[in-house]
Amino acid sequence: MRLDYQQTYKEEILVEFASSVYAQVVNLVVEHKLNIHDENHFLVHLMHQLGDAKLAITDAHSLEELETTQEYWQTMNEYVKRLCLM
Repeated sequence: MRLDYQQTYKEEILVEFASSVYAQVVNLVVEHKLNIHDENHFLVHLMHQLGDAKLAITDAHSLEELETTQEYWQTMNEYVKRLCLM
């Protein structure tokens, strides 16, 4: 099995970035004292969605897939920043 160090490096950076975005949503859930099992609440649902998306980063099979995933996380980061301002 051949290791692609560039892809592995990008994966690791992306996992760290995704973790910071996810942590912001977790903080919002905690601040609002929401039940983490209440999937009907938007923030709780978003928290679970981002948690699943974070796990999917390591499933990327190419740099192109990682680039698409990175765009998703950059968009979610901007979205979460706006949520934090509300």
